[in-house]
Amino acid sequence: MEKLSTATGLIIRQQKEWGEILTGFETRNKYIVSDVSGTRLYLAAEEGG
Repeated sequence: MEKLSTATGLIIRQQKEWGEILTGFETRNKYIVSDVSGTRLYLAAEEGG
């Protein structure tokens, strides 16, 4: 969490999977969290239940 305290801003993008794109079938979403300079800080994913 140190990376978040020094970041001036965050960019969160959803990472698409080819299987989901081709079939239209929804999967658990994954996200890339970057700082404003584009450096990847974290990967986040939905949990299923």
